[in-house]
Amino acid sequence: MTARRTHRNRMHAYFKKFPSKEAALLKPHPDTTEEQWKELCDLFTSEAFMKRSEQNKKNRSKLTVNHAAGSRSFQRTRACMHQLAKARDEIEAMRAAREKDLQEFVKKQAEMEATLRDHREEQRWSRSASGWSRRSA
Repeated sequence: MTARRTHRNRMHAYFKKFPSKEAALLKPHPDTTEEQWKELCDLFTSEAFMKRSEQNKKNRSKLTVNHAAGSRSFQRTRACMHQLAKARDEIEAMRAAREKDLQEFVKKQAEMEATLRDHREEQRWSRSASGWSRRSA
């Protein structure tokens, strides 16, 4: 929000505390001169302002989801969400690739261990067979 809109919003919130325009005119906001306060009171009680205010109240009450991104615009929030989703997809792709590499590594390791086991078993058999042949001789 711009500084002007923020200031006007504060003035309107202060104005709404009073029961009538006349009561508000008797006690101007400390940040304004009496002339500025009178102009603001005239604005806040004008028919166009009141009509727009009522329409905005109705529209706000119809919202099902409130936009709560602070000063960030809806478009910027949407862009950030898109970038975040893209980053998550990249992370998931990297994780899947790493998982595949890890599975391949585990498979190769299991094959190598099986080969080593078979080789050791063959050596045992060959030693035991040579031991039997020595005993029989």
